[in-house]
Amino acid sequence: MVTRFECPTLLALCLAYALHLRIKRSVRRDATGFLDATVLVDWRRRTLLNISLWTDVDSIYSMGRDDLLVSVAHLPPRRCVRSSGGVFCYAGDWR
Repeated sequence: MVTRFECPTLLALCLAYALHLRIKRSVRRDATGFLDATVLVDWRRRTLLNISLWTDVDSIYSMGRDDLLVSVAHLPPRRCVRSSGGVFCYAGDWR
């Protein structure tokens, strides 16, 4: 799963970065099927990409069990942060 956050200010980007680090720990504790996540930051464009790996598509829905993630999900619009996301499924053998 890839989620993109386009922040209007550097302060909003720093806040988004800090929140993602905190949420990662919380999701690891509460969600099933979560493997790992990483955050890529383009400071010049004030864009953050959150890339998370899951064991299967159904396990992504277990994010809804994490109270912190659910409460923080409402922050981007309040901070004028544009967000978009996509789910990319494993399509088979790489060969």
